[in-house]
Formats: sequence, C-alpha cells, structure tokens
Amino acid sequence: MITKEPNRRWELLRLLHRRNRLATAAIEHLAHDLPGADLLWQEVHKVEERVRIQFPAVWAIENASWVVQDGERLHTADSPRPADCRICAAQARLSVGPRAA
Repeated sequence: MITKEPNRRWELLRLLHRRNRLATAAIEHLAHDLPGADLLWQEVHKVEERVRIQFPAVWAIENASWVVQDGERLHTADSPRPADCRICAAQARLSVGPRAA
C-alpha cells in the first residue's frame, strides 16, 4: 500500500523552504527600500496560510517564532547586516573592492 505521508512531509518542507526564502527577500526589500516588499509579504502570508490549513500543528508551533525571527532580521541600510542580508553582503564586497591576487 502506498502512503501519502512522504508526500505530506515533502509538501511541508517545500512550504517551509518557500516561506523562508520569501521572508528573506521581503526583509531585504523592506530594509533597502526596494519596490515589491509588500508583494513579497503578501506571498509570505499566502504560504503561511497554506501551512496553517494543511499543517495546523506545525503552524501553531512555528508562527510565533517566524514573527520573532523576521523581526530580528529587520535592519536599515544605515545599519547593514551582511551576515543576514544578501544586499548588505554584496554592498560590503563592492566597498572593499577586488582582492589582490
């Protein structure tokens, strides 16, 4: 008999990964005042809603930590976070310039 459990686990992992990637992009866009942050946050919300509907126990555990983790990653362009933000990291690399060989 084929079980749907591996498919559900894969779907959960896929949703969690997508949520993390979207939240990261939304935070970066917001921090650097780039267009599209609101659209990215809407997509984050859609993914979180799918997790809430399909995996309510996981959502109940993860929702509060998502809020805290996203809040901790917020920053401004004046207070760069190159360890957490791809845009800050790229800007830091550009300001240093190419390495001598």
